[in-house]
Amino acid sequence: MLRNYLIENGLTQEQFGEMVGVTGPAVNTWVLGKRKPTINRAVKIAEVLGKPQEEILFMLGYISNPSSDKLKGLMPEQSLTWI
Repeated sequence: MLRNYLIENGLTQEQFGEMVGVTGPAVNTWVLGKRKPTINRAVKIAEVLGKPQEEILFMLGYISNPSSDKLKGLMPEQSLTWI
């Protein structure tokens, strides 16, 4: 799914890595499903892609319900308190 977001935004793994503060090879491990980003990094990914935090956290398996009322309107620094 992350690969689709990168394609949709015309970004290489290297470019995306620079935007979220990691290397291109780190992004590659996420794309291949070998690893997943930390929750803090997932929040940054949502910001960079212009997607709701819950959408990215759901995609990465950190939450089971992307429309959870707990998530609505959370700021990045608040998003970690419930996990």
